[in-house]
Amino acid sequence: MKWPANILAFISIRKNALALIFVLNLLLHLPFFNLPPQGTHVWRQCNTLAVARNFYEEDMNILKPRVDRRGTSDGVTGMQFPLYEYGLACVYKITGEHFWAHRLYSFIITCIGLLFFYLLLSRIFNPFIAFAGAWGLCWSPELYYHGINALPDILALSASVAGAYYFTRWRDERTLGVLTTSLICLTIAGLVKLQFLAIGAPIAFIVLRDAYQRKITSPTLLLLAGYGAVAVGIPILWYKHANNMIAQSGLADFGIHTEPVSSISALLNTVQHNLISDLPEVLLNYAGFVLFLSGIISFFKQKEMRSKFLLPALCWLGVLGVYYVMLSARFAQHAYYFIAFLPLLIIAVAIGANWLKEKGFLTILLLLLIAQPILAVVRIVPARWVESKTAVPVELYNETTRNALQNAVPKDAVCLVGPDVSGCIFYYYLHKKGFGFDSYQALKSPTASHYSAIEEAVSKGAQYLITNSDSVKTDISLSQYYYRIETIQGNFAVIKLQQP
Repeated sequence: MKWPANILAFISIRKNALALIFVLNLLLHLPFFNLPPQGTHVWRQCNTLAVARNFYEEDMNILKPRVDRRGTSDGVTGMQFPLYEYGLACVYKITGEHFWAHRLYSFIITCIGLLFFYLLLSRIFNPFIAFAGAWGLCWSPELYYHGINALPDILALSASVAGAYYFTRWRDERTLGVLTTSLICLTIAGLVKLQFLAIGAPIAFIVLRDAYQRKITSPTLLLLAGYGAVAVGIPILWYKHANNMIAQSGLADFGIHTEPVSSISALLNTVQHNLISDLPEVLLNYAGFVLFLSGIISFFKQKEMRSKFLLPALCWLGVLGVYYVMLSARFAQHAYYFIAFLPLLIIAVAIGANWLKEKGFLTILLLLLIAQPILAVVRIVPARWVESKTAVPVELYNETTRNALQNAVPKDAVCLVGPDVSGCIFYYYLHKKGFGFDSYQALKSPTASHYSAIEEAVSKGAQYLITNSDSVKTDISLSQYYYRIETIQGNFAVIKLQQP
């Protein structure tokens, strides 16, 4: 049968490969483009969107990101460099604030990353590996999900891959413009999410190897030392500044700190879960996992490939490993932290696909490639993009009740909102700002000032309470702070508070 070979030859042509990836990616995302933030990690999406909205509505100073849970302050606090949020605010200036606007913005960023990943692998390997890599990255279930979500990691991913691509171009062309472009991309990646600088590890190894082999001159080596210092130094300086901003504001919505697990046994349990569950299910999907295993086996069987790529890959994996250990407690619960690992993992997938092609297992290879988008959709859509899996209260998710809750309170009123452990989901959907509380008990418990949380919020200017807790609504001791009920929508009540 010649049809598998004909199809594989067709997708080995650049324009065909990219057209297929981008068109199918669009078609399989199109039904979800106007969905509100929802599903797994919805809190992170809401926080990101809130910062973008606050740029758009309040102040377009990129150095002053603002959160909603701010009390009566201006909300300015520290976070990763808010380039994703600022860019989205610029989009809002053109389109207005819409759900489809943030999803289309993210989709375009993701497609740019897929393009640069294709170009990178095309330069390093061959056109088919480039297709298999971009295809595999596109259909990583985690990226299929977050590729249209408000998540800064996708900008960092795209920028890091672009930085690596322009570095490989510089090695051939040795022009300052190309190296500067690589530097800008890598610096952006590190500013947006520091862990994406890990892609600089194989770059550093290659530079040192070239220097050892006398393939670069001393002035060029000095230039590359400056390249590395800037790419790493500027992000570190920003994160130091961001931590100072958090300390000054007291608004710790964004945690810029390490979070290792408490013991070796806990680390081993996390590693086991990530390898057995996350890797084949949400990072690669099962078809990609078969190609990944094939890639690992074939890589070690090929002496030339081992000698050329093993040490750079180990350097890359080593830096990612340090990052993993430092944030291992988060990896136990949040697979999106693995997005920084995807380029390295997917390269193995692409090598495995190429090995099957070279060995003549064309039908098996084609079936695995076809299965990848199917498995990505099957894994993500029922679990994250249906109404029963929104992870958002129905009154906030539904446009009619959401608008009723928003309109029951003046736009600039200071609100006390909860119980919301995330500190951002309720606020984003309600389009309000002020104080938050995690639980019914927290609202009644004494704060550091020895007043209850509700008493302190009222004394500082809270005008409305918005809650879906029956205990909060009916508690007699809390009712002394209630003036009147403005509206009830499902389980949510908007209560005007007594003013001191």
